[in-house]
Amino acid sequence: MEKSIVKKISSKLMVGNIVKADNGYLYSIIGKVTGIKTGESNYGSWIGFKGEFEAWNDKVSCRSNLCFLPEIISIPLEVAVSNKDEDITFGIEIHKKENDSVVGFEYEVKTIIPLKESNMLSDLRKTFDTAPYPEVE
Repeated sequence: MEKSIVKKISSKLMVGNIVKADNGYLYSIIGKVTGIKTGESNYGSWIGFKGEFEAWNDKVSCRSNLCFLPEIISIPLEVAVSNKDEDITFGIEIHKKENDSVVGFEYEVKTIIPLKESNMLSDLRKTFDTAPYPEVE
């Protein structure tokens, strides 16, 4: 399946109508968060993440520089990004589980790659295999 480039990655893009989606695995997403984008809509405040992201399931495979994640993961990710001067990398699976709430379901997140600080220049330095590069504090 070829990865398409999309304006933003969201659960709606990956699954469509989430309420009608089957229980269980919905999609996987990996990424490097470089910033936060916030705003207000008719449904309340929202938070998006800027950076580099790839998401996939058995029907969709895409890349974007903006992603919207379920609240169960967006809040801890926002805190991690806000408290660090460096980018944050992550990899997760998003699952759906029916419940008795008003919405009728909840998201579950399975961590594949734990949230981790990422210093892009340090990462690039490690792949640069010519003369030794001086340590930078």
